[in-house]
Amino acid sequence: MNTILKRLRQAADLPLAANPVAVPELQHLFGEDEPTLFYMASLSAFDKDRMDSTFIAYKKEFDLDDTMEVYRAFVVAYCLCDQDNVRAATTNDVIFETTNMLSGMGNKIISRLFNVANGANGIYGLTEAAEKKSATPATPVKKSGGNGESPSVSATPAVVPGSEKSVPSSTPNSEPSPDSSL
Repeated sequence: MNTILKRLRQAADLPLAANPVAVPELQHLFGEDEPTLFYMASLSAFDKDRMDSTFIAYKKEFDLDDTMEVYRAFVVAYCLCDQDNVRAATTNDVIFETTNMLSGMGNKIISRLFNVANGANGIYGLTEAAEKKSATPATPVKKSGGNGESPSVSATPAVVPGSEKSVPSSTPNSEPSPDSSL
């Protein structure tokens, strides 16, 4: 059997995992000892195609123009699942009702849920900053010439916005210097 097909068959047997999303703003909806998490499903290619078809049906049902008015809420409604990656809304009626409910919720929560669903499934594409962070350097190819050693590739750790390392050294510090007098 072809090695590529053998590897694909092995990959197809792997289960898709749910993606947890913290929702501390909704603490009151959870039990005291229960984590405040919602889960976004990892979709199969078939489920992703079905999601696209369902969104077309949703736009037709509610006479929406070809815009992205409620797309984020729709994706969240479609991808909501339990910790075992079993989707919560599986019929069009439930997906449509959930989408309408979510579209009125706070943007902070919906955006967080959408970003996880989007990242897990490559639904809408990534921002330029996210693409740069997720880019992996090309694996060096050993050439027949030279000494046979692979060139070293140095990696620069990611800098978290707002962290000490993200502030340029020329930026004034808010703490007074020992030489300054008040």
